Amino acid sequence: MDLLNLSRRQTSMFLILIAIIIVLSGNLFLKDMGRHPAKLDDTTDGGHNLNDIFEDEDRANTTDIAENIKIYIIGQVHSPGVIELKEGSRLIDAIELAGGMLNDADRDRVNLALRVQDEGMYKIPKIGEEIEEEIIQIDTSGLGDISKVDINRASLEQLQTLHGIGPAKAKAIIDYRENNGSFRVIDDITKVTGIGAKTFEQIKDSITVR
Repeated sequence: MDLLNLSRRQTSMFLILIAIIIVLSGNLFLKDMGRHPAKLDDTTDGGHNLNDIFEDEDRANTTDIAENIKIYIIGQVHSPGVIELKEGSRLIDAIELAGGMLNDADRDRVNLALRVQDEGMYKIPKIGEEIEEEIIQIDTSGLGDISKVDINRASLEQLQTLHGIGPAKAKAIIDYRENNGSFRVIDDITKVTGIGAKTFEQIKDSITVR
C-alpha cells in the first residue's frame, strides 16, 4: 500500500515537472519571436511585390492623364470643335474623332500624318477656299499647320481658342482695338481690361501682331 502511494506521488511530480518544462519552453519561444518578428510577404502568387504593383499602376494612371491633349479643329469636318486625344496623335486621328471630312474638303491640301499639338487649331479647307493666315498656315509641303493668332485681326471665336480667353475677354480685346487701334506688340494686350500678366504668360506664345 505504501509502495503504491509512493508511485502515485512520483507520477504527480513527474507530470508537474513536464508542465513546468512546457511553460518555460513556451516563454522562451515567445521571447525569441519578440526579438525576431515575422515579416509579412507582400507578394502575389507570381512573386511580384504588391507595393511595386500599386506604384506601377499609379505611375501608369499619371502618365495617361499627362498624355491627354486638346485641340481645336474647324472647317470641313462633320463635328468641328474642341476634341481630346492622346499626345502624339496624328491629324487623321483628330479628323476621325471629329466625324471625318465632308465631301467638299480639299484632301490634297491636308497632311493626314501631321502630329497635332496641345492647344493647337487646325482647319480642314474647302476645295478652292483661301485660308486666312491667322487661322492656319500652309507650308511648302501643302499641309495644314498651326499658326499664332493675330490679335489685330482674329475674330471673337478665334480669340477664344487662346488659353484662358473666354467670350468676355475676347470681346474686350476686340473693343480695345476698335477704340484704340491695332496692337503694336503682343505685350499691348495687357492694356485690355481683364487681361493681366498671368493671362499674358499663358497666351504669349500663341499670339502675334501683323
